Amino acid sequence: MKTKLLNGLEEGTKDQVKQEYDSCSHLRRRMAKLLETDVDNIHKSMREDDSHKYPSWPYKQAERIGEVKALKKLISLLE
Repeated sequence: MKTKLLNGLEEGTKDQVKQEYDSCSHLRRRMAKLLETDVDNIHKSMREDDSHKYPSWPYKQAERIGEVKALKKLISLLE
């Protein structure tokens, strides 16, 4: 569990959050797997995108990179 999830919580609440986090490990793994699939799909779309000849292509790629970063941050919180 990332300590970031416990920052700012009172001791009693921290214990409760830890218990709840541990009790849903199957759900967290499933969610992480789904998010990893999304990351893979974004990477695939980046490689298959043939719109590099258009001026907006760098912006589309930057947006996709931002999506991947956000999804990876979520995955790290679930693991």
